Order: sequence, then C-alpha cells, then structure tokens
Amino acid sequence: MTFYNARNMLEKQSKEWICFQKPVTKEEEYQIFMLNNHFETRETFLLLCRNLLQSNSVSNYVSNSEKRTELYKTLLSYADVNEENKFLMNISEEDMERFNNNTYMTVRPVKEKQLIGTWESVLTDGQESVIFEFLGDHTFTTRRSRNIKHPFFLGTMVLNITMHGTWSIEGDSLVKKYDTDKIKMELDDKDVTPFSENAELVARMDDDLCGEQGKQEYINQMGLDQRVAQGTNIDKTGTRLKLTEPGHLPNYYIRK
Repeated sequence: MTFYNARNMLEKQSKEWICFQKPVTKEEEYQIFMLNNHFETRETFLLLCRNLLQSNSVSNYVSNSEKRTELYKTLLSYADVNEENKFLMNISEEDMERFNNNTYMTVRPVKEKQLIGTWESVLTDGQESVIFEFLGDHTFTTRRSRNIKHPFFLGTMVLNITMHGTWSIEGDSLVKKYDTDKIKMELDDKDVTPFSENAELVARMDDDLCGEQGKQEYINQMGLDQRVAQGTNIDKTGTRLKLTEPGHLPNYYIRK
C-alpha cells in the first residue's frame, strides 16, 4: 500500500506540479512543426532551436530537473517492503530472506573475476541498448545502439556507437577510463524515408551526428573524457549487476 500510494502521488504531481509541465505544449508543437516553415533551411531550424532554448519556459524546465529527480528518488525509497506490505501481500519472513539472498537488497560489491564477461543493460523504454564486454586484461568495449525518430522522416534511424577503454575495481567501485580517440559512431538510415522538403537536412544528419563535431559533443555530454567511477552491487547468482553514480539513476545489467 505504501508503494501504491507513493506511485499515485507521483502520478498526481507529474500532472499538476509546475516542475513537470513541459515548456512546449502540444498546440505550440503543432504550430512549430506543421504550420510554419522552420525546416526549410538549416539556419532557420537552428534559429528556432536557439530561440526555444533561450526562452524562460525552457530555462525554468531545465533548472527544475533536480526537483524532478528528487521526487523520483523519494518514490524509490518507498519501495522497501514494510510490515504493512508483508501483511497485505501475505509475505512471510522466510520469503523475505530468500528474496534478500538473491537480489540487490544485500550489498555485494563486485569482484574482478565476477565482472569479466558480457553484460547487457536492462532498459524499459525500448529506444536504446547498451552492452559492456569486460576482458581479463582490464580493457573493455561498449556497444550502444540508440533509436532516433524525427519529424523530418518516416521510420527509425539507429545510431551505433562503439567505445573502448580500461577498467579496474577500486574498493566497491568500478572505474572506467574511455579512449576517446577510438570512439566509432555510425548511423544506420536504411529504414528511413525522408520527406522531400527535408531530404537535404536528413542527408546531413550522418555528418552532424557522426562527424568530428558530433563526436566531440557526445563525449562532452556523456563525460567520456573523465574518469568514471560507479558503485557496484551484484546479486548472489552473479548474473545481475547494479551500477550507481552520484546524481544519476541506477543502471541495471544482466550477464549474457
């Protein structure tokens, strides 16, 4: 019941709290994409983006991101099974002990030999997949695939990113260092049909996303030029891994 009530609270606040209100309404979005000619040239599109990003509504929405994150964290903290939950769901102490012994409820920092292998991310939105391959020589490879939809075209592009680096275990943390010179980005657009008026812009997306400037923007956005340290927690079976990083939601992986 506690988690149920907390979920209802989040749903209510996400609809009513001003911090969750998107800066561009559906009506404004329709005006932008359907009734204007913002996409005739690259310059007009960039001007539109610049004006939107400089608007007070977008600025306030971005500045309130921490408040939204804190609400999500609060919700997650309500997920602990208390006596009320146990009674209502008929959970015995033996059931809880078995659950704790086979899940993340018990903290087990990962050891080097446990990490070696291939891990796939557990994501719910279906738009991105991430695979890590950790080798015994303390090198790793990351393969990330991201689906891209856009009003310029029909279908879905797939941005494939391959990265390499070195890893180590320091205490209870996984430390990764990316080799930014070896990042490879490829755009798969074979299933895309651009609208005729946007064909030129779509053709340039490969260079915009995968060219040197696009690659550098990705490095900066993901912080790949810095040392990345994540807290680790592996389940008793050694097949499920949780990685945590200050200021970010946890990432979950399963062994392939």
